[in-house]
Amino acid sequence: MAYPTADEIRDRWPIIGGWPVDDTVLDDLVAEFADLAERYRGVAFVSRTTTESVRGADRVRLLLPNVEVSAVSAVTVDDTAFTVDELADLVVESAMGAVVRASVWSSCSIYVVTYDHGLSVTPPAVRRACAEWVRAKAGDFGVPEAPRNAISYQDPSTGWSYRESTADWDAGRPTGVMVVDDALNSLPDRRVPAVT
Repeated sequence: MAYPTADEIRDRWPIIGGWPVDDTVLDDLVAEFADLAERYRGVAFVSRTTTESVRGADRVRLLLPNVEVSAVSAVTVDDTAFTVDELADLVVESAMGAVVRASVWSSCSIYVVTYDHGLSVTPPAVRRACAEWVRAKAGDFGVPEAPRNAISYQDPSTGWSYRESTADWDAGRPTGVMVVDDALNSLPDRRVPAVT
């Protein structure tokens, strides 16, 4: 399972089908939510391959900027790539986002590391929060009479009332949409201190 697609969001929220919002807008909103949610919780909610430049710390453990690391496919230092055997000797500490080797990662060097990280299954709370957030934001594009920057309003077509607030990461409201913020706050915070 990954983030919801435009079709899945339309299935969940049929009202969006009546709005002049195309798949590109919905896909962009999903990508925007994914970036926000992953930065807020400190973990990729889907598997991703990333290349990062990381300075060593004169220790046997190299801390990567992302957690839930599943594999390291390449390491380069001073334009020299690690051999297949050197890569095979690396030990990945997945939850911590660290790579361990027998010798130290020199603080005089920048290591370019290509690795896979993230969860293999997107949590249902994230999929639900994404659909809710896209619904709330798609209204800005698709319903000209929809209120903007209101803290509460009622949808005239459904009679549903919505209450929103101002986004404030430090107060636990990364989006300002309460149902979305509640879902994101139900997940573990995996941000790495001094990296995020």
